[in-house]
Amino acid sequence: MLNTMLLIVFGNFSQPSLVVSDYELAERNRIVQESIQKQNQLKQDFLNKETECLAKTIFLEARGESTQGQRLVAQTVVNRTKNPSFPKTVCGVVKSKLRGVCSFSSCSKWNDKIRDRLSYTKANKIATRALQGHYKKL
Repeated sequence: MLNTMLLIVFGNFSQPSLVVSDYELAERNRIVQESIQKQNQLKQDFLNKETECLAKTIFLEARGESTQGQRLVAQTVVNRTKNPSFPKTVCGVVKSKLRGVCSFSSCSKWNDKIRDRLSYTKANKIATRALQGHYKKL
């Protein structure tokens, strides 16, 4: 089997050429694709964690409130991520403390087990939409 060679010329013709085999080119492409997949997975993992933090905060802070009240809690958290006085992430905001006191009462209940799955599912949907920017004008 012949190994096809690809000639790539950089700059002008007086400079040396770089010869790359099909195999090397395919290997480089595979490495780039793996890197892109890892970056995408990291982004998705981060977004999932942010959604979980926001959903849990909505649930713990406002599960007995109306949908509008829950949206307001979500938007308050999201807005704080854009304020330089607060952490830049949702999880950072909801777990932040001011003078040793939690900004949200949910941070002191963070390890409580979620028993009301229906309310949590609703909070998760609101969190997802809030992070997608749906509640900017509340």
